[in-house]
Amino acid sequence: MRANRDLRERQYAERRVQDQEHALRRERELHHSLRAQYRAQTAAELAALGDVQRARQAKRAADNRQVRYAARGCVWREGRLDQGPVLRTRCMAAVD
Repeated sequence: MRANRDLRERQYAERRVQDQEHALRRERELHHSLRAQYRAQTAAELAALGDVQRARQAKRAADNRQVRYAARGCVWREGRLDQGPVLRTRCMAAVD
């Protein structure tokens, strides 16, 4: 009877070790899959952010070109020799 109990205890201990190893293996696999998902999600978000930033820069550049052309037109249209620097300053202030 004692030998039978020792055998069961040894089997239980072996089973606990196997279960622990299996649980660690599952956790490692879950960790790697979550890490891969996080990296993919982060890459997608960074790509989207880059697209938004490029669109903003393109819009800002277009707006700046419009304002500069408008300011240049203001100086050419309204500029006179006696008021040239005043109008140029006023029109270029719109650029900034």
